Amino acid sequence: MTDPRRIPETKGDGFEIRPRRNKLHFLSAALACFVGVSFTIVHPVLAEPVSGPIKVIRTEVDDSQENRLHAAYRAYQAGNTGAARAGYAEVLQAYPDNRDAMLGLAACAFVEGDVKSAVSMYRRILRAFPQDVLSRAALIGLQEDRQGEAVIREFLSKQPDEPYLHVVLGRLQAAQARWPEARRAFSYAHRIDPANPVYAVNLAISLDRMGQREEALEYYRVTLKLVEQGDSNLDIRPVIRRILALRQQ
Repeated sequence: MTDPRRIPETKGDGFEIRPRRNKLHFLSAALACFVGVSFTIVHPVLAEPVSGPIKVIRTEVDDSQENRLHAAYRAYQAGNTGAARAGYAEVLQAYPDNRDAMLGLAACAFVEGDVKSAVSMYRRILRAFPQDVLSRAALIGLQEDRQGEAVIREFLSKQPDEPYLHVVLGRLQAAQARWPEARRAFSYAHRIDPANPVYAVNLAISLDRMGQREEALEYYRVTLKLVEQGDSNLDIRPVIRRILALRQQ
């Protein structure tokens, strides 16, 4: 949500987003829903993107609240969603329309399994920022709105280098078992942002579902390498289990 935003960026991205002020790179980082991978015995299920840098909508805060945002983001990256949530809530109390804090709360809610609260927060963001493509795409992904595929494609026609959008499209296609199309979408995302492990693991999973085991193994291994090199909080244990399972087949 990179630095789940390891830009060039974007869940596969050929563009660059410049952080505001010092380096409020977490800006859209926590934004997004979704972290974590869970696997079934035979096949894994898709991982949600933790970032989706599309268009930065800047909502300035004073220095003390900016420090609180940074601290909340660090807590989020460390897996301490309770502390992160508390920090974001404090900022939101002082600045009710602060996008960073709302994105952070949406991400925390999703990680904690509270999809209803995550959806509510994205809707709140859209009330304050009606043109926020990221939050609209997140809602479509969270609600698995299959009719939203046309909306995502429209967004992509205007922002083809936004990896997060490719991933949302891929998830919608995967929900209908349209794995070749999903693989293509995940491949685009990974190509745009090759440093994001969530993009890599979704590509691996789509290849796995298509029975392309060698290629899947390659990208599962890429996922492990990216997690090791970066600061992602993606749980690699199910990835390791799947690698071992595939090697035994």
